[in-house]
Amino acid sequence: MVTAQVLKATHTVDDRVVRIDDRVARVDEGVARIDGRVASIDDRVVHVDERVAGVEGRSFSIDIGAQT
Repeated sequence: MVTAQVLKATHTVDDRVVRIDDRVARVDEGVARIDGRVASIDDRVVHVDERVAGVEGRSFSIDIGAQT
């Protein structure tokens, strides 16, 4: 009887561990998707930074032209 109770408890724990493992796998997939989005945002920031640098260069040229 004791062995049957231990076996039942072991199966219950095993089922819970499997469910937790599935949840962790879903979280891992979610993190991977977020990581991809962050990389995409990072690429966009680089492009914006390049555009700002171009605008700053034009402003400097305009300031020089306005002084003459």
